[in-house]
Formats: sequence, structure tokens, C-alpha cells
Amino acid sequence: MKEVRIITNFFSTSMLKGETYLMFHPISKKELVDDLIVFHFNSAVDRADTAELLSNELGVKIIPNQISIQMDSRVVLYVAQYKEPGFSEGATESSEGRFSYWKVTV
Repeated sequence: MKEVRIITNFFSTSMLKGETYLMFHPISKKELVDDLIVFHFNSAVDRADTAELLSNELGVKIIPNQISIQMDSRVVLYVAQYKEPGFSEGATESSEGRFSYWKVTV
């Protein structure tokens, strides 16, 4: 089965179908960028300003895209979590180190 790689800025239990065991692996910005360059990925970053902020942070084009995600063994989910304090609406740049990155698999 072909893997589906998705980058998002959130994780929700609505992505799960019943009882599911997940592995959350903290990854570096470099590891994330390397994976995004090597593998085809889909975006599930829902807001345009967040997608632009993340694109600027990673140096990889992230398009805003509202999709539903269902975690299963084919999905590799990259979560780019913005740390506190939150950024203002319309912000396109962040301070270095404001994101934490996670690779989530079933």
C-alpha cells in the first residue's frame, strides 16, 4: 500500500477511527524539510496565513487546504505545532524555534 504523507498544523481525535495506537516522534526542522523535499505530500494546513508562515519557516511551499484526515497505517502525518505565544492574524514570519515538529504514524 502506498503511503500518504500529509503536513498539518493540528492534530485532533476526530482523525481516528475507533481504538487506534499512534506513535508521535519529535523530529527536527531539517528532518521535516528533507522528507517534504523527497516525498510527495499533501497539505492539511487550513488557513492561508498559517500556510504562508509555515512556508516561510520551512522554505517549502505549503498551500492552504482544508481536508479531512483519517489516520490509518498508510498515513504519515507531519504536525507543525506553533508554540505560544500565538501569532497574530496575517503574520507571515515567526521567530526561529516557534514551531515543534512531529511525525505521527499508526
